[in-house]
Formats: sequence, structure tokens, C-alpha cells
Amino acid sequence: MAFAAVKHTTGTIKTFDTTAMSLVLDDGSSFTLPKTFKDPGLQVGEKVRVSWDMSGKKKIAEAVKIAK
Repeated sequence: MAFAAVKHTTGTIKTFDTTAMSLVLDDGSSFTLPKTFKDPGLQVGEKVRVSWDMSGKKKIAEAVKIAK
């Protein structure tokens, strides 16, 4: 069984919706947040680093950290 490497994307938050469990960056990258996601205080306009992996055709965010 092969495991895909986790990918990382850095960008600025365009939209963040905890109800829909979605995060979109200013470059158009869209991520689905897992049910276990703990919001570290994300806000639109904030720079973040997203660690993600593909699940079918969706990008699933495994971790979202506020970038310094």
C-alpha cells in the first residue's frame, strides 16, 4: 500500500466557514476541514499554512496553522 505525502500550502484566508467546514484561500485553493478540526482563531485576511491530503477529488485539511 502506498501512502501519499502530506502537502503544504501557504496563503491568505478568503473565506472560512465552520458550519460548512470549509476554508478557501486567496489563490482559490479550497479545503474541507475534518470534523475534529479545532479552530485556532482563524479570521479572513489572516495568513495560514495548511497541511492537506487528497481524498477523492477533495483537499482535506489535516492541520491549519496561523503563519508568522
